[in-house]
Amino acid sequence: VHPAAIAADKNDPRGVRTLADRFTTFCAMFERHFQIYRKDMSGHARHYLGGLLGRAGRKNLQAIEAHVAQSDYQGMQHFLSDSPWD
Repeated sequence: VHPAAIAADKNDPRGVRTLADRFTTFCAMFERHFQIYRKDMSGHARHYLGGLLGRAGRKNLQAIEAHVAQSDYQGMQHFLSDSPWD
């Protein structure tokens, strides 16, 4: 995606929806990699990544939970601690 297209999106209310849809599509491409011990952790991965990319000044789990709708501190904590990061 060309940077100018992203810049135009953030100033256009329709662009926010487009950007959110692209983010969701991007995350969906990797969902199969977040099946940990037969449990789907892709939602927690998406919330965590969204928090890292978001506008919160601090990028810790408390701040991410406060800024990302429907995120769950404990679920993200399990995602981070239980994922095989090899």
